[in-house]
Amino acid sequence: DWIVFEQLDLKRYRPGMIKVEVGALPAAEIGQVVVKLKTAGYQVGFQAEDVWAFA
Repeated sequence: DWIVFEQLDLKRYRPGMIKVEVGALPAAEIGQVVVKLKTAGYQVGFQAEDVWAFA
């Protein structure tokens, strides 16, 4: 969920791939997930109810 994901320091920890299940999140929080990932330089894509991000 966004509450947990927003605490991840993407400047300190740089996973090569991130998958966030967003099916139960409101649209505003899905947007926050995407903005955080894109701001950190990840390529972002959607599949079903998941957001995938690749460094």
